[in-house]
Amino acid sequence: MAARVFSDHFKKVKDTNLKKLQELKSKYSLLTPSQYNEDFLTNYTDVNIPDEVRMILSLGEKHSFVPDKLPVVNIIKDLEYCIESQQLDSDEKDNIRARSVGIVKNYLTKYQHKKQDILSKKYIRETFEFVKNNQQLVISRSDKGNITVIMSRDEYETEVYKMLDDQNVYLKLQKDPTTKIQNNINKIIKILKENQFISDSEYKNMIKHNSTPPRLYCLRKIHKTTLSLRPIVSCINAPFTNLARYLHNIFIGLLSTSTYSIKNSFSLVESLTDIIVPEDYILISLDVVSLFTNVPLSLVTQLVIKHWNLISCYTVLDKKSFLLLLDTYFESSYFVFNCQFYKQLDGNPMGAPASNSIAEFVMHELFRYIESKLTFRTPLLKFYVDDTIILVPKDKVQHTLDTFNSFHSKIKFTLETEVDGRLPFLDTIIIREGNNLISDWYIKPYNPELQN
Repeated sequence: MAARVFSDHFKKVKDTNLKKLQELKSKYSLLTPSQYNEDFLTNYTDVNIPDEVRMILSLGEKHSFVPDKLPVVNIIKDLEYCIESQQLDSDEKDNIRARSVGIVKNYLTKYQHKKQDILSKKYIRETFEFVKNNQQLVISRSDKGNITVIMSRDEYETEVYKMLDDQNVYLKLQKDPTTKIQNNINKIIKILKENQFISDSEYKNMIKHNSTPPRLYCLRKIHKTTLSLRPIVSCINAPFTNLARYLHNIFIGLLSTSTYSIKNSFSLVESLTDIIVPEDYILISLDVVSLFTNVPLSLVTQLVIKHWNLISCYTVLDKKSFLLLLDTYFESSYFVFNCQFYKQLDGNPMGAPASNSIAEFVMHELFRYIESKLTFRTPLLKFYVDDTIILVPKDKVQHTLDTFNSFHSKIKFTLETEVDGRLPFLDTIIIREGNNLISDWYIKPYNPELQN
């Protein structure tokens, strides 16, 4: 039964995506500078951007072009590394190798360069040259959506430093703490192995060597009328990355049966199908202000102790060892920006593999608290990371916001209400039609006065 439901859902999603792909192919059959979509590029500077460069940048960071020469040797090396890192038997590994070799071989024998590919590569070269010669610009994606943002580096760095000057959140460090943090974590992992809490293979997966510092970068919020940035920390190869993955796997098991959280826009739309909107109810959304930096270790520790009987089902660690790992993880929160190191004084480390799952763990407790405090019943109460959507009576909007804000002194929410029965949430816009909820795709608006 479950297999059939999955198959039907998979086919539905696949057919939808194939339809969208065909529409895009028919609309943009040949890339030309005059046809780029201005909705996907926002320039906040007075620098003149050539049309060819605009076209390439508007495609976004997730777009790829077919290389002139396929790096077959590197593909085989990467493929072999991925296969050997999986816990599969030899027949399964050989099957993956055979299928992968077939895909590469078919590409090499069938693919022929077309006119648009030659043009595209010319535009890419021009774009690389433009970026190289304009180091005063910062080019990145926006905080949400597939929008490419161009802004002044001076303006960008000034705003980042303004954020980092908050001494209640960040502490400037005198030197790189990477080696010290790596050695401390490795020491704790070794103790876990000696106490037989983790196996030899888990020990090898968790131990770290040659770690590199996490790096801070920020994404611009293009729907704001004034400059506003969302901080992100890239934790690739950071000293606490493997520890974070280990904690994430424990928390994600605990949260796998969640009734509150949604995984993506598709699951949101699916959850709306059977909802009946009561009379005089409206849609509102609540957004946590800086969720990751405002989830304190003290709160997470308190909730772990409270729910240890459930958490212990997903780990062989005892409570003391688990809390030690959690404390070590939070204390390891640091990053580098422009060669200066900073420690995040409190809160969930931004960008680490466990960040979302720990934040979700806290949000689940918040939602249990909310349901016990609200003075009405709601047919819709869902969240995605730090965004919440809920149906409430028209006269209970302020009561709802006050209830959310009463959960913890550091976790505060902002409020947005529906307009004409419509409310954006994730990549969709939820529409209230009578007693039913329907949805449509949504592109977050930007401030057109700032687009060049």
